[in-house]
Amino acid sequence: MLLLPLTFLSSAFMAKGLMPSWMRHVAAGNPVSWALDASRGALADDPDWGTVATHGGWLLVLTAAAVGLAVHSLRSYQNSQ
Repeated sequence: MLLLPLTFLSSAFMAKGLMPSWMRHVAAGNPVSWALDASRGALADDPDWGTVATHGGWLLVLTAAAVGLAVHSLRSYQNSQ
């Protein structure tokens, strides 16, 4: 439900330079774009490790927050039973 819109609003199918300005702003905060930018940066001929570390770090923070929310939700559900 979320992955398809996030993918279409990322830099997966269109270069950032060709996107309208509103789509560039959405893509800047899109985790799918973070993952794509990190992987493209790591696989380039001259890797930009700063970009890889920055985007990878934000992805790790988002993952930790999602796991924390999932654990909290599961515990709340278990306690309500």
